[in-house]
Amino acid sequence: MIKAIIFDMDGVLVDTEPLNDIHLVKYLERLGIKAPETIGERFRGSSSKVIWETLKEEYQLEKTLEELITDGRESYINFLKTSKDLKAVPGAVELVKELSRLKLKLAVASSASQKRVSTLIKIIKLHKHFPIIVSSDDVKNGKPAPDIFLRAAQKLNTAPVHCLVIEDSTHGINAAKAAGMKCIGFAGLPYNKQDLEKADIIIRDFKEISFEKLQSI
Repeated sequence: MIKAIIFDMDGVLVDTEPLNDIHLVKYLERLGIKAPETIGERFRGSSSKVIWETLKEEYQLEKTLEELITDGRESYINFLKTSKDLKAVPGAVELVKELSRLKLKLAVASSASQKRVSTLIKIIKLHKHFPIIVSSDDVKNGKPAPDIFLRAAQKLNTAPVHCLVIEDSTHGINAAKAAGMKCIGFAGLPYNKQDLEKADIIIRDFKEISFEKLQSI
């Protein structure tokens, strides 16, 4: 029986993926790097540490890894706060409120920083429904390792077998399955080109989810 639902954030709760891609290209430009506009697609579901370790090596960036992570996060949060295009994924707010009404335990487990998750969840006014947030700051290994979801299950006081994850990335789905959890692949946003085939089911609209369907997965 499913007792807890664990949400990814970017591309599941908050429609940030295009904004993330725009910011990454602009931030790299400030570092003197001309990167392709599609560079963000490579890192869907990855932690800041993985992203900047990779980019530092590829582009021979002079800043330290710690500086890249800290400065990049701060720049992105400021970018999001001033963006007029930031919004919840269609149907996400309604789904979260319905699951909360049904007394299912809820958590967010995201590769983003704790500060960014908290900021964005507040912006879309869902912070009251998510008493538990696990970020890449809380675990040693990011997705596709299962650590982030296992930590969420621990905080929810729920066995992994009774947890279900909603993800939109290949890394996230692999992490959920490695944690021994059921997983819904969300493919509802038009620019999502991730491979979701390892999910238990794939949906394109949150209206497809009901309590009965969750329990049948």
